[in-house]
Amino acid sequence: MPSSPTCCSSPRLPSCALAGTARARDDVTRVGSSSKVAVLKGGRSLERQISLKSGARVQDALERLGHEVFAIDVGHDLVGRLRDAAPDVAFVALHGRDGEDGTVQELLEAVGVPYTGSGVSACIRCADKVIAKQHMLDAGIPTPDFFAFNETAFKELGAADALPAIEQRLG
Repeated sequence: MPSSPTCCSSPRLPSCALAGTARARDDVTRVGSSSKVAVLKGGRSLERQISLKSGARVQDALERLGHEVFAIDVGHDLVGRLRDAAPDVAFVALHGRDGEDGTVQELLEAVGVPYTGSGVSACIRCADKVIAKQHMLDAGIPTPDFFAFNETAFKELGAADALPAIEQRLG
């Protein structure tokens, strides 16, 4: 059911926390006081440990607010675990790859589960620094000059030799 246009009017779980959904961006879902929430945490990134900690804090806060919470350590069977939990919404507490690059958000949209945070397109644009920089330049936001190259070019340049020189220049 669509919410009023006023964002964050709910003392339980702000409607603006549900910005990423499979529905139109202006059709924000309001979560009730006894909603089923899947907290997605952990994952496979280098930031797994911090994601587990922040996910546990989110889970604790949501439970104290009266929500039914299902903690899901994101792995290979995310779709099956989401189907088993049948949440009203997913709270994305993932960090790094998968959780911030749009991968999990796209999967949630495919299975029809509303989620917190940015949508797929925004995640993709922000996770790729070259794309993000190009969007800033296109919007007229001044940014420092940059040079982007792929992994193959980096290796051809002699990555092992280049890194100490880069560190020295950065101080």
